[in-house]
Amino acid sequence: MLINDYEDLKNNPKVVDGLFNTIDVAMIHRSLKTFSYKQGHKSKVDQEDYETSFVHYYDNEEVKKMNFYIKIQAYLRDELNYKVSLEKCYVHSYGMDQKTKTHTDSTTPTVMLYCNPNWQPNWGGETIIYDIDNEIKKTIIPKSGRVLIFDGNTMHSGRSTTIGAPDRRYAIVFKFFFLDDNNNVQHARNEFIK
Repeated sequence: MLINDYEDLKNNPKVVDGLFNTIDVAMIHRSLKTFSYKQGHKSKVDQEDYETSFVHYYDNEEVKKMNFYIKIQAYLRDELNYKVSLEKCYVHSYGMDQKTKTHTDSTTPTVMLYCNPNWQPNWGGETIIYDIDNEIKKTIIPKSGRVLIFDGNTMHSGRSTTIGAPDRRYAIVFKFFFLDDNNNVQHARNEFIK
């Protein structure tokens, strides 16, 4: 049975290593470096003054045929018992020029796949998740092939890369809606924020 355990997701962001091997990541990374990127992605429409990293959007129907999406979707369904629908998918390309600001997403759950081979902790690019008191709850290093699953309605931010980073930090971001048994969206935007 699909459970969509919101409270667990809100309180316990999930970090999954080993879902993607080094060859998977190398192939994804190679393709991401060929895309054209546009600056100006906004996580929410009311953030008019906030333009985040460079992004490349995937077509939803095309991305659903890609192996990395199929693996992510299977993990959400089979391991976490989530029933979800894809709202959008895009690639973040972070560098030293990244503007960082804490924000929430317009959907939940948010899933990130970190796509740089051999990323080192001293290169930055971390994802920071905050608690309701704006204290850092969890810092996720963008380790090669790592998957982060969290409640997009919690405050979070991406950190810039450091001067020592040899490349931009690439992550594929999936924004999902939780669905009920009738395939209706279960929760509206920002419902979890207290």
